[in-house]
Formats: sequence, structure tokens, C-alpha cells
Amino acid sequence: MSHLRLHDFIDHWALHSPDSLFASFGERFVTYSAARAMVNRFANAIVASGLQPRDRMAILARNCIEYALVYFAASKAGVVVVPLNFRAAPAEWAHVLNDANAQLVICQAEFISQLDGLRSEIPRVRHFVALGASTHGWADCAAWMSAQPASAPALIESADTDLLQRHDRRVARRCALTARRRFESAPDRCLRAPRIARRARACRRADAARRGHLVQSCPVELGRFAGDP
Repeated sequence: MSHLRLHDFIDHWALHSPDSLFASFGERFVTYSAARAMVNRFANAIVASGLQPRDRMAILARNCIEYALVYFAASKAGVVVVPLNFRAAPAEWAHVLNDANAQLVICQAEFISQLDGLRSEIPRVRHFVALGASTHGWADCAAWMSAQPASAPALIESADTDLLQRHDRRVARRCALTARRRFESAPDRCLRAPRIARRARACRRADAARRGHLVQSCPVELGRFAGDP
């Protein structure tokens, strides 16, 4: 079995289909080529901030293209993403940041004032990066990234380290769920993930209809439909 890392997906499509659409949000459209450059700058900025492999960084934001880019960049930099629920109370954010030992936080403009009020409670966070804002005490994300090269960082990270750490807000203690950076499947199959996912959902619905009951959505098994053209 080959080891396909999360960021290999975007690198593959940037090489073979650079002008294809990676993501759209509102009136904003990003191609795979542009996304790879942004991911590389993002990853280099993370490394330049002093974060080491397996260190934690957090993101507090609503849906946006940067939210997706963070995961690819973290995969290239070797760090672990800790997503913060924007619906949670600030005290919960502080608990998660301290429990995860996050050293960097990326935050959308609307939540900056609330995080600023927590600074004394989150002493481990050394870097504050603002999305869509230029605010005192915060690095502007666009400038933070643009100062870095568009080439991939030199850091080579193991495929077995964690990529994601989540916390269950329903329990007082940490309930961390980690996702491996590696996909253990043939690369050519995994790189067709969007098409495979659509077909997998269709097959599950058809199977459920035949059995006469509904099936909840679940993560697709990458490479399941190897014969997909």
C-alpha cells in the first residue's frame, strides 16, 4: 500500500489540472494552482512562526476558503489543527486552547474582540493571526502569508502523525479525536476522492432504498470504486 498524505491531493491536481476549480465561496473562486501556492505560503508562515511537527494550532472561523486551506497547510507543516466551535462560549475556547497547548490561533474578524478578552487566560498562545482584518496585536493573515515563498516548505513530516484534534464540548474532560495524515490506499484511487465520494453516497442511498430504510451519511472509503473511469 502507498502512503498518500492529505496535501498530496492538492499537489496532484495543481500539477495535472491547475486551472480546475478547487473551491468557491460566494463570488470568490480559487483554482488548484492558486490553492497550492496559498497552501505553501500558509505552511511556510506556520513554520516561520516557530511551530514544530506535532505542535498545535487553532482556527476560529465560520465557513471560508481559508478554513479548508488550513488543513492542507498544516499537513505540509506537520502541525495539528484544533478547530474551535464559533458557537461555543469564550470560556470553552480558552479551555480547548489550553488543553491542546495551542501555540497559534487564526481567527475571523468578528471573534477577535472576544479572544482578546481571553489573552490572560491563554498564555501558551504565542501567535495571533486575523482573517479579513488588520487589528492591533494581530498579524494580518494575507500579509502573514504573502511574506512567504510559494514553494513547499523543506520540512518532511512523517505520514503517521496526527492532523486534527477535536474536543467534545458535552464533556468536561478532553475527548480528542485524531485523524491520520496518511491515507492507506492506492494514490490513483484516492486522488479521485470527490468523484468517489459522490458515487459512494449514491450507492448507499440505493442500497438503503432496497432495504427499505435510511442510512446516515458516513465517511467514504477512499479507493472503494477502483473501476471508476
